[in-house]
Amino acid sequence: MSASAGREIARIGPGRQAARGTPNVRNRPAEIHPEEPAAVQPAEVSPGGALPPAPADLSAVHVNLDELAANIAGLNLSLRALEAELDRPGRRNARQLTPMVDRLKIIVIRYDDLKLFREIAAEGQRVRPGRLASPRAAISRLAARIFEARSHAAGLEFAGAEAERRAELQRLDGLSRRLAALAPHE
Repeated sequence: MSASAGREIARIGPGRQAARGTPNVRNRPAEIHPEEPAAVQPAEVSPGGALPPAPADLSAVHVNLDELAANIAGLNLSLRALEAELDRPGRRNARQLTPMVDRLKIIVIRYDDLKLFREIAAEGQRVRPGRLASPRAAISRLAARIFEARSHAAGLEFAGAEAERRAELQRLDGLSRRLAALAPHE
């Protein structure tokens, strides 16, 4: 989920300012003007080097539940489509698995963002948006597919030359590392 999508889901409540120097936004999504560069303010750092804690008052944040529900439904659909593709029979190689890892990375990032918005909505509003499906099963299925591809590339059935075998195994190891980096986010 991009930063702009997050701005569309959450709005700052009445009487609050969205950021330093921005006008009060009451009942409209944050506007984005690409021709105006955003001023980036450095974060204040305490003497110990830690960032100050986030404000505990979430009552000023209003989550657009319709937009959140639509984003959750879209994420769940993307996740089911990836899981269906992983469940299709057949052997895969690193070239075929790479786009699946890329898609799963995007799904995990969106999942983390939507999970936060869902938690904010649960704290501040009575209505709770739909169920957010976990990417855990897809991560496991993709790990199994990478393992199968690695077993094939290391086995006697591999039809390529030794250099091709080593290159395929290196690509699969890279995919395994990328996949392992996604698992802690869940």
